Amino acid sequence: MAPDTLEQQLLPALTQLGRFWSLNRKKWVNDARQQISAADALTARILKHQAVLKGDLEHQKVTLKQLQDTHSQQAERLRECTDANTTLTVAHNALLLDASALRDALSESQQTLTGLELALAELKGQRQALTQENEQQGSALAQAQASHQSLQMAYSALEQRATQSQRDLLVASEECRTLQATLESLREVHQQVQRDLAQHQKWLQQEQAANQVLAHEKAVLQKKEALVREILSAPPRVHPPHRHDPEWDKDQFEEPTGGPSFSDWLKVFFVPALGELHLPAEPLAFVLDRVQELEATVAMLESTPLLRDKFVVAVAGGFSSGKSSFISSLIEGQTIELPNGMEPVTSIPTYVMSGGTDAIRGHTFRGGEISMSVDIYKGLSHDFAQSLGFNLRDILPYVTIETTLRHVEHLAFVDLPGYDAADSEGIHTAGDELTATDFMQSADAIVWVVGLDSNGTLPETDLAHLDKLSQRDLPIHVVLNKADLREPSQVTEVLDQIRDLLEAERIQFVGLSAYSSVLGEELQFLQKSLLESFGLWDQPGQPMTRVLRQFGELMDQVEGASSQRTATLDAVKSLRLDFMELLSHLPNGVLEESDLDSQRREYIEHVYSADEIDDLIGAQAENGTRLPSLRRNVNKRMMQLQKGLLANVDPGAAKDLLLRMRQEGMNYLERALA
Repeated sequence: MAPDTLEQQLLPALTQLGRFWSLNRKKWVNDARQQISAADALTARILKHQAVLKGDLEHQKVTLKQLQDTHSQQAERLRECTDANTTLTVAHNALLLDASALRDALSESQQTLTGLELALAELKGQRQALTQENEQQGSALAQAQASHQSLQMAYSALEQRATQSQRDLLVASEECRTLQATLESLREVHQQVQRDLAQHQKWLQQEQAANQVLAHEKAVLQKKEALVREILSAPPRVHPPHRHDPEWDKDQFEEPTGGPSFSDWLKVFFVPALGELHLPAEPLAFVLDRVQELEATVAMLESTPLLRDKFVVAVAGGFSSGKSSFISSLIEGQTIELPNGMEPVTSIPTYVMSGGTDAIRGHTFRGGEISMSVDIYKGLSHDFAQSLGFNLRDILPYVTIETTLRHVEHLAFVDLPGYDAADSEGIHTAGDELTATDFMQSADAIVWVVGLDSNGTLPETDLAHLDKLSQRDLPIHVVLNKADLREPSQVTEVLDQIRDLLEAERIQFVGLSAYSSVLGEELQFLQKSLLESFGLWDQPGQPMTRVLRQFGELMDQVEGASSQRTATLDAVKSLRLDFMELLSHLPNGVLEESDLDSQRREYIEHVYSADEIDDLIGAQAENGTRLPSLRRNVNKRMMQLQKGLLANVDPGAAKDLLLRMRQEGMNYLERALA
């Protein structure tokens, strides 16, 4: 049943509206009905067209179903054709392989056939050759038969000759046995001759080796002789009048305007003046040691003017701590390398400083100098010095090297012997500690080197030397050399330990560095680095000021010792008065030993010996009248002691003599170092 149209659905509502509305609304209702009718007609057409489309859609579905069935059939046939084609392809490939194999077999057969044909032709040729050879052999056989007959005849003749040869052979055999016996004798003689020849050759080789050793020893001796001769014959820089000249006495030193040197002034005037002052033995010995140090310093500056504007840095430390390699690493390009090794090699103190050219000079004990090659300088080891039979430093106190140093201009580094090598190296290393100490005391600063290859901290002996140097207010920079042999963490730990150790010992130092001479660089440091210390020190030296200060300190010590002698004299005077006062209060009776110990023994022991004191006590025990004698003896002894201290020394003259010694010494030093 067809659905109601829109007009049928809306007709009751439109009819109802037409009743209630006024007439002027009726037209609108009619128009609405017309439009609704038109809409219904359009809807009917659409429904009809929809029905047609549904029929077409069903037809298309049927057609699509047929096409899908056809596609499935075609796909199945395509798969069958594909399988058949694959099978045919495999068969075709197999046929191709068979055909290739057949072609190869055919080619081989053809080659075989060709080879057989060639072999056949060759056999034919061989057959012809054999035929010809057979003919030739027939002719040769005839010739051989003729030759056989000739040989039979020759054989008969040979048999006769063989019989004769056997007889000759028997004779020759006998001769051969005789010759063999002779040969054996000759062989024995030959072997004996060979043994004698080998022995002679051995003796000859030993003699040649001994000659080589002697030649080497001779060359070494000639080298030593040449070096010693050159040192001894080197003329001094200045030729002062000899101190034993009869026309040269102390009066010549009134005004230092003539030729005598400071060293001569010390020997002729200063040292005898010390004797006139009658100083106590201990201060006098100390003063004389300082005089020798000052004399060596002035002589060095006189003979080496290049050192006068240098700031001297002593490089010191224990044996094999790396002092020489440390200085060598500071040389630009290492054109000159200081000797180093596991055995003590530095026997002569060496000044290394910046100069115009590379030059090595040895400075003699007379103030002269000699030019030295690198090989000769490297040969100045402890072994070489010991082989001379005397201390080489006695005639060659020091060496100077001029070269180009990195980072510095006015510094002079002193390479010193290790202070602790004497225990194992013999007599000529025994003075190493004294030499190192002397040069360190005359230096402006100290670089103390410790080898990290054998030490993990500062040895006790190093601490003792550093403590003494620290008391002299010298700037000290401690260098831990060979730091490249340790891990960086280990180096840091060792640096901290040594810093704590130095601070615990109250040893002042400006810097603590871990250094590698192989790399030529500082790896770690505490406080100041090496370059910072070198930068502070790299100033023109003031040897005049330093030497004058040393001489002033020396005179202060002399004046102090003289004042000490005066103070001792005053103490003796006071002690004498105390004795007299003490003895005046003692009773005349017998004294007990306990009373003597408590009242007088500490005074009497300074005047009497122990035996004399016992004699005095025994005498008083026997006779109480000995007290007056005791007073007289004490007074006499105290007067003798007082006169001995005076020793014909006028205090005023001593004061004038000390003033003259100071003024003349200053004048000679100023002239020597001008």
